[in-house]
Amino acid sequence: MITWHGLADELMPPNGTSDHYARAQHMNPDMRDFYQFIEAPGVGFCGGGNGPFPGNALEAFGEVG
Repeated sequence: MITWHGLADELMPPNGTSDHYARAQHMNPDMRDFYQFIEAPGVGFCGGGNGPFPGNALEAFGEVG
């Protein structure tokens, strides 16, 4: 599972997402084997902004499906 959050998100503070990830990792220390959290500097709500948009994050894993 991949979760990403734009650090320039003007609607949802990114600290909530990073806190959720930290709490989940506390519950399951091995979760990094299947759950990745990406912080996207300069990216706003659902994309946009000055930073690189991680919308194609799954391409790093090859073809999905």
